[in-house]
Amino acid sequence: MASLHLYGCWRSSASHRLQIGLRLKQLQFEYTPVSLDDREQHSDWYRALNPRGEVPTLVVDGTPWMQTLAILETLDERFPTQGVSLLPRDPKQRRLCRAIAEQVNSSLQPLLLPARIRQPILQAADPASAQALAKALQAGVQAHQADALHALNTWLNDLPGPFCLGSEPTLADACVVAQLEAAMRLGLDLNPFKRLSELHTHCLRHEAFASSAPEQQPDAPSQAPTRSPQAPIGLNRSVLLSHKEPEAELSKYLGNTANQPIPGLQELRERTLEHYGVVASKMTSLDGCLLLRWLCRSRGVHRVLEVGVFTGSSSLALLDGLEGDGHLTAIDLEPRFTREAEAAWTALGLREQVTLLHGDANTRMAELEGQERFDLIYIDGDNGDYLHQLDLGLSLLNPGGLIVFDNVLWRGKVVDPGTDASALALDRLNRTLQQRPHLNCTVLSLSDGLALVEAIKAPPST
Repeated sequence: MASLHLYGCWRSSASHRLQIGLRLKQLQFEYTPVSLDDREQHSDWYRALNPRGEVPTLVVDGTPWMQTLAILETLDERFPTQGVSLLPRDPKQRRLCRAIAEQVNSSLQPLLLPARIRQPILQAADPASAQALAKALQAGVQAHQADALHALNTWLNDLPGPFCLGSEPTLADACVVAQLEAAMRLGLDLNPFKRLSELHTHCLRHEAFASSAPEQQPDAPSQAPTRSPQAPIGLNRSVLLSHKEPEAELSKYLGNTANQPIPGLQELRERTLEHYGVVASKMTSLDGCLLLRWLCRSRGVHRVLEVGVFTGSSSLALLDGLEGDGHLTAIDLEPRFTREAEAAWTALGLREQVTLLHGDANTRMAELEGQERFDLIYIDGDNGDYLHQLDLGLSLLNPGGLIVFDNVLWRGKVVDPGTDASALALDRLNRTLQQRPHLNCTVLSLSDGLALVEAIKAPPST
């Protein structure tokens, strides 16, 4: 068996696709992280391996190999009976597989605007306009990716599933899933792309894809810094939530021993982790759920607005904290996820206490103005909209009401947002909360950052 050593980075989509391919081929390899944030790809030692200063590099029996599609096709030829065939044997299927992979490789991945392109542009900009330019670049990349994903989704609609080309994963799936993960980190919602979204969910149930997920890698921000880079990487679902809450045993203690259990919550969390893989990290943390229930009970809350339901973990906490005749109005864009929430509400006999509104959160919140007011508003949706939703929420609050924002620290990236659009938006929110004199606010590091906001007096007239 060949000696394989992969040099890559957790957030590199090319590294991601190569990891998927290696695992589909059932090839053992060692992994050494290369920090793109620290520009380690330009260090002398790495340039000796890869003169182009790009990740990944696969060292095969001491020889550096570059360019992932060439690497994976060569591995498929060299180990034809090992693992699955990355390229189908049927000539037509083989052509389609290569075409899909190349569509990602040449049309989608390069225009994610990697740092080597983005940074010189921002460095050349006037410092006063750099933040606006970064936001404009981000918006442009998102628009391009959405258009390209729409075209890819249409193409795959004409091909049999559940993988790209039928019942077996191929090189095409490795490329597409890695690109979808990169698109999600960019802030794109996969839900409008039904075929791609279903492909992504199906692939993450496969061990090769699940173990290759960016959040699973030893250099990912969610990983403990003491973990060895060469440690075996397996499917550990607790890693998916490790940036939000403690290890599984302590979470179990918090949820069942130190606190009264929230009915249905543990089962719903397990189901979400099982069905949605890395997307399950969108769930409100256990700590967040316990706090939401406590806030409802301690403040005698009757009416709650929830913005961003996902599969319903936070809604179960809110409902468990409401007074007897309490009611929850819940807003979410995607019925595919809220079906899980509705099933949980129904199973617990709570469905009649919930009004579920699908659609854009800003639009739905604006429609509620003048119709209803709330004692508590929980916002856990698109963090790029948080600042706007602060004002919308304040207009919907009863006197003495409270707004809670989730994920406001964005894994600590708000300290130095750089060009991360989400971190920039959340930093603006946090600074705004600190500066508005008519608000009583506190931002906590609990979960991935929680901001609690209440109005203490009318805002100054303008």
